[in-house]
Amino acid sequence: MPNDHTNHAAYTALVLAGLPHPLRNGLADGAQRLWLCEHPEPTWVMDPTDGASGKRMLMPRSPDTVLEDGLLFLAALAFRFDDVTSRFAGSFGPRIPDEIDLWATTAEDYRALIRASRDASREGVDKVVLAAFAGSALLKQLPALEHYQYAVDVLTPVYTLRHPHRRDQPVRAGTLNPEEITTP
Repeated sequence: MPNDHTNHAAYTALVLAGLPHPLRNGLADGAQRLWLCEHPEPTWVMDPTDGASGKRMLMPRSPDTVLEDGLLFLAALAFRFDDVTSRFAGSFGPRIPDEIDLWATTAEDYRALIRASRDASREGVDKVVLAAFAGSALLKQLPALEHYQYAVDVLTPVYTLRHPHRRDQPVRAGTLNPEEITTP
């Protein structure tokens, strides 16, 4: 990757992924964190796991595939589905680098990776919680989740308060009234 996206980053989404917990539809301890940085271009940043010393970063193949590329990243490195991990290693080498650019894959290899990621989710044992902040590119890509069988919660803003400029009046949108907030 040409530059370190963790500097001057605009994080616009957070994914928590792991085993579902039976109480209150939560996640078990040890959930993996994956952040989406959308400045200067989309980049997924995975917090260190398994004693790794640093973060891993994934450059999506295109701005239109950011969500599925993030799910692929999780399938290969967090959930460690055998087929996905072996295909990932086949594309990037047995020691998968800390910085991964999906443009380095051929179109055929990329399609195979996405198919393997979708198929692996059918095991249905993992949970994904996606929190997309206001303005995140992921909000337009949510229909891609229909190709996956993970237990999933999608969190989007019900209320925002912004201070566009220090001297301007704050801008509020949405509600904090629990009676006006709808949930499935």
